[in-house]
Amino acid sequence: MKHAAYCALLLCCSIFLNSCSHDSILTEPTTTTSSWAALQEKVITPVCAGCHTAGTDYALQSGLVLTPDVAYTNLFNVAAHHTNANADGLLRIKPSDGEKSFLYLKVHGLPQGKDYGNPMPLGSRGLSIGQIEFIRQWIAAGAPKDGVVAVKALLDDTSHTPIADFVPLQAPTLGTGYQMHIDKFDVAPHFERELFVYKPINNASDIYVNRIQMRMRPNSHHFLLYTFQSGTPASIIPPYDVVRDIRNPDGSQITANTLQMGYHEYFAGSTIPDLDYHFPPGTALKVPANTSLDLNTHYISRTDDHISGECYANLYTVDKSQVQHEAGTLALSNNNISLSPGEHKVVTVDYPNPYALPLHVFMLTSHMHERGQKYRILFKGKSGDSRNGQVLYESDDWAHPLVKNFDTPLIFNQGEGLSSEVTYYNNTNRHITFGLTSDDEMDIIFAYYFVF
Repeated sequence: MKHAAYCALLLCCSIFLNSCSHDSILTEPTTTTSSWAALQEKVITPVCAGCHTAGTDYALQSGLVLTPDVAYTNLFNVAAHHTNANADGLLRIKPSDGEKSFLYLKVHGLPQGKDYGNPMPLGSRGLSIGQIEFIRQWIAAGAPKDGVVAVKALLDDTSHTPIADFVPLQAPTLGTGYQMHIDKFDVAPHFERELFVYKPINNASDIYVNRIQMRMRPNSHHFLLYTFQSGTPASIIPPYDVVRDIRNPDGSQITANTLQMGYHEYFAGSTIPDLDYHFPPGTALKVPANTSLDLNTHYISRTDDHISGECYANLYTVDKSQVQHEAGTLALSNNNISLSPGEHKVVTVDYPNPYALPLHVFMLTSHMHERGQKYRILFKGKSGDSRNGQVLYESDDWAHPLVKNFDTPLIFNQGEGLSSEVTYYNNTNRHITFGLTSDDEMDIIFAYYFVF
């Protein structure tokens, strides 16, 4: 899976500030600069607008431009663009309600268990205590464009809340599961490090996985687990426990270490720091004896300091007698992608149910790269079916694609299936085709399903 989605210093602890903690700051002197103007000058322009500028990949993904001419209009009372945040009723800025303001949550600390992407600003230490408190005060006062409603001195504060120590996942007890682990590694300042490590699960017999738990150190863009397709050439299978970097220290691609990516099959993944995924009752993923997984993670540092990466995955098992439905994974990929420089393009591909029996899909997610603006998965039925074109899934974040679960599985009979509809914008001066690097493009539907 991507893809995505893939960057960031995660604020691991919530920063709750009592307003009286700033009583020592003198009353704001008379000023003609509004609180909003001060926030734009001190934080939004220097920290946010570098990525959120019209035409950049980040602005296209988030639908958010934060340059001074449009920032306030794009924030105030505007629905959150992120699919999950939007579904939860969040606005980018909700006047007088920081906990319903997506911008505040992104800089203050994301709710545990919510997949709202990564905290912001991406790949940095984050805003200071004072800057976050200024935003809280401003929103609490109604987030006005004019007037002084927050203590301006807070914007010059440089103190940060200490980052909580990383707590590794406790391994499953004997007989209840298996743990996979990417050991602690270094990420150089102002560098993106993406790597793979191939590891055996060490399951001597078939196992049935009904719960997958993941945990990552801050700054992770994603943590993905892959198997290899049947028939993968032996020369492609990597050695065990060897770190395979995607990039050289100068940022150039290491081609030899990207070859395996074309043979991957999705197993599991997360773009949030803590994932606890449960398969539906009576459903489990069958994992054949002696299976190995290719573990992939992507870390970003945008600071002057070295940072550390580390990832854990727990695979919890259930006895076969408790499994009514053996889950499978789908990876429906379109390799026919051709984007001319400057081209906007919508690419649609149909994928019929490959089985004679009804296909019960209970999870959908997508994978595209940086030029992908929106990924939709639609129902595709027989001619004249009124459900044709029904949107089953939609995500506009290539780096952190939505993972959508269905309490009632989607059922596809013979002659029915899925369609991928991907909107691309090639905002470069080069031709882009399908490929394995983030400079290329992809179009993949990943799904968990069962048949009966």
